[in-house]
Amino acid sequence: MATKVFQSLRHQFAKGSTRNYAHAGSHEEHVATARRWKLMTYFLVPPALLATWYNAFYISEHHQRPEYIEYDHLRIRTKAFPWGDGNHTLFHNPEMNAVPGVGYEADPPHH
Repeated sequence: MATKVFQSLRHQFAKGSTRNYAHAGSHEEHVATARRWKLMTYFLVPPALLATWYNAFYISEHHQRPEYIEYDHLRIRTKAFPWGDGNHTLFHNPEMNAVPGVGYEADPPHH
């Protein structure tokens, strides 16, 4: 009895392990898929972009610059930068980047 059950299970597993390759779709299926993606591009992307824009400019809070405190372990310059006066970073922003020993060079803009 157990042998017949085992043989039946073995036969089912042997059949189930065959590969079922997908066939190529017809021309009509390709056209329908392209149309679906085109419609999704026109009707889903613009609202998503508007929602992202609204979130970025109206909902999220604007970052405030931190108060400048002269710490010994921050902004250590052991060697001057090879550009400018040697004390400003390459992409220095005078409103947001502090200079060691000086602090912020300009007041933040008021929006």
